[in-house]
Amino acid sequence: MHNFTKARDVNVHGSHYFVGNMSKKEKETRSGDKYLQIVLSDETGMMLASVFRNMDVYKKLKDISDGEYVKAFIRCTGKDNNFTNIDIQDIDSEPRPLDGMADINYLEDQLRKITLEIKDKALQDLVKNVLKRPDILPAFKTAPYSAYGGYSFDGGLLMHMVRMAHLTVQVTKIFNNWSGYKTPTDAKLDRDVLLTASLLYSVGKVKMFNKQGSVIHKTEEGELFSYQYIGMKMIGEELNKSQLSDRQKMFLEHLLGSSQYGKYSYMARSKEAIAFHHIQSLDMQMSEFEYLKVVSEEGQLFGKTFSKKLYLEDYEHPTMQPAMGQGGQPMPYPNQPMPQQQQPMYNQVPQQPMYNQGPAQQPGYNQAPQGNVIF
Repeated sequence: MHNFTKARDVNVHGSHYFVGNMSKKEKETRSGDKYLQIVLSDETGMMLASVFRNMDVYKKLKDISDGEYVKAFIRCTGKDNNFTNIDIQDIDSEPRPLDGMADINYLEDQLRKITLEIKDKALQDLVKNVLKRPDILPAFKTAPYSAYGGYSFDGGLLMHMVRMAHLTVQVTKIFNNWSGYKTPTDAKLDRDVLLTASLLYSVGKVKMFNKQGSVIHKTEEGELFSYQYIGMKMIGEELNKSQLSDRQKMFLEHLLGSSQYGKYSYMARSKEAIAFHHIQSLDMQMSEFEYLKVVSEEGQLFGKTFSKKLYLEDYEHPTMQPAMGQGGQPMPYPNQPMPQQQQPMYNQVPQQPMYNQGPAQQPGYNQAPQGNVIF
């Protein structure tokens, strides 16, 4: 078992074992000699190597696909603020650390139950009809959400969809059921519309990425178009066959089309579109921490995905006597459920739905769906 060194920590003239991502490009010198430009990277940085045909490792690198996760033995030849230059002594493909982590069967069952939580029949049917399309169904259960970082593993897309839906349930519960106003306002979030968006927004990812072994790379369609555009084409076909009115279609298209992770879209004008943007952003940023917690060394303070450094430490709670609540009972710790008699009472305000609601009796997340399964 080798001790692996992070890209940031390699020493000049030192030899190290390294594990991480590999990208390669075929290049040519001015004199016409062909070589491979190799970039090895992890969450701490990148290293650059030029490998010519006469080098022993050249044939191995030709057989390893661009984008694979690799294990390599390297020697650092130079280091400055911009680049770490290395010679690659040996290299092999390596399973990705997140592969096999998603519980696909559990997530699929959650998806079925969440879909049945959508009370508006037209919206529920839309979700079913989109997800059972022959160009979506075979791939979306195991598709990755991204090529690197959070959700970059089998089932990553499905996990993202399910957790977005769970976040939606909690956010709408707060804004629709609690109020500090003397007279509650009518500015409520439409739970069914947001659940529909959570389950449909990222379906374009099934055509954006292709995974072969440990390699996740973009398809031809993924290189040419955004996943939002790819997804909206498929969703639009099912929308046109749905029972939704033109105004309802426009509302949903605005919600799906105006939300983008990574930057705030000023085109998000409805309260649902703005809420959805922040729900998605929270989920994706937390997934980056989860990824870094898996691939980082114990005690590592910072990790890097793409261009942003993230702080990996947790808040340390000091050992202390618990605060006392009503009746001399200890107050619960954050992860401990409150005793039943201490549950807060919220102002119960009926949700104002945008759409006509379907049957009221729907199974909850912990109940088995009745009748035939959806997919």
